[in-house]
Amino acid sequence: MFIALDSNGNRIDVKNAEKGNDYFCPVCNNPLQVKEGKIKIKHFAHISGSDCDDFSTDMSEWHRNWQEQFPADSREIVITIDNESHRADVAFENYVIEFQNSPITAEKFEQRNAFYTKAGKKVIWIFNLIDDFRKGHFVMIETFRGGAEWKWKYSNQCFHNFVPQKRKGEVILLFQLKDADFLNNDNPPNYLKRVSYVWELCSPPFSIIQMVDNPSNKQSLLQWITSTLP
Repeated sequence: MFIALDSNGNRIDVKNAEKGNDYFCPVCNNPLQVKEGKIKIKHFAHISGSDCDDFSTDMSEWHRNWQEQFPADSREIVITIDNESHRADVAFENYVIEFQNSPITAEKFEQRNAFYTKAGKKVIWIFNLIDDFRKGHFVMIETFRGGAEWKWKYSNQCFHNFVPQKRKGEVILLFQLKDADFLNNDNPPNYLKRVSYVWELCSPPFSIIQMVDNPSNKQSLLQWITSTLP
């Protein structure tokens, strides 16, 4: 995690944290330590070695970069319902945004969707599929105004039971297919695709999908959330 509580109960970003000070988990209130390594960037971790939140996220630079595109007071927000609590990557108003860089099972994917929708939130997922796109696993079949049909070779089993057209906008799936330069005017202009339709009868499942170009980057995502989603 990148946000913890200090000894006074104030939220603190790990960038401002110093080793040796006392920090606590916003979910379970158990002590945390500041960690940093060659693979994982600077983050908070439970001293016990066991994360209390099974919705815990990866500590990649990609994940951190996405979180930093949103105000600090909307990052890693604890949501509680029926005595169950989890940290959302980003949460504001009626929306939760989850950034997924590491592999996740279909079971955990649906578990998170069920929890957040039960809490009255619409869930927006952004999955890092840059490597899949770079390796040619996405093959365009047909274009149409505002989007295209794609064949996804070696598709991720996480989504094999996910049918976006049946979720009525409560779960929105975005794929990041190209690198984003947030420091340079959010370039390139089009690196996100929204999954709008899945053919259920294809084999294997989810190998034929329809993706649209809106929202196509961070800025259009923010505009889309505020102007389009109910």
